[in-house]
Amino acid sequence: MRKCLLLVGVMLMLASGPASAALIDFEGLPLGPNGTNGVFGDPMNNFSIFVPGEKVDFTGGVLLNHTTNLPADQTEVYGTAGPNTFYLNPLLINFSAPVHDVSFLLLNGMTVNQSYTTRDGLGDLVTLTLAPNLSNGSQTVSFTGNIGNLVLVASDSTSWDFFIDNLQFTPNPKHCPVPEPGTLMLLGSGMVGLVIAGRKKFRR
Repeated sequence: MRKCLLLVGVMLMLASGPASAALIDFEGLPLGPNGTNGVFGDPMNNFSIFVPGEKVDFTGGVLLNHTTNLPADQTEVYGTAGPNTFYLNPLLINFSAPVHDVSFLLLNGMTVNQSYTTRDGLGDLVTLTLAPNLSNGSQTVSFTGNIGNLVLVASDSTSWDFFIDNLQFTPNPKHCPVPEPGTLMLLGSGMVGLVIAGRKKFRR
């Protein structure tokens, strides 16, 4: 009977499946008023993005594309510059529920080396120094395991210019969609079969 229960548990795990990673690359989202030229100076366009099982809020910056002097292709990115703008340091990413295994590309928009501090919702820190924007000043930042529901990205300078792109994360399985009815029916049939087989074996 213990083997039967163990097999039932394995089937439940297979039916629910692991939570799949989500990717936000910002492509196709509404830009700031001057976004097509990669120009700062317009009011912030804070926004939310919905992915299965999660709502993600972005605060502090603006969406731009065709951004010049970045060490990456000039796709749509989310960034901030200051201090004489509407934009903030740090940028904030808020998840509607705890997530895990978060990574994103951080790009230095400054013409000099720049130090950054990134923090997750549990207080874990990643600090790094990026080369100037024209000297491949970018790096992927990663937090593994549970990170809570917040990511903070900050420049350590009083003058800042930085961007994020390609945000990846895994939603908490508790907040992911439940298995489809067909999957549940198959699981139920398998459980009944296992129980019957266990009873027959017990009677011998």
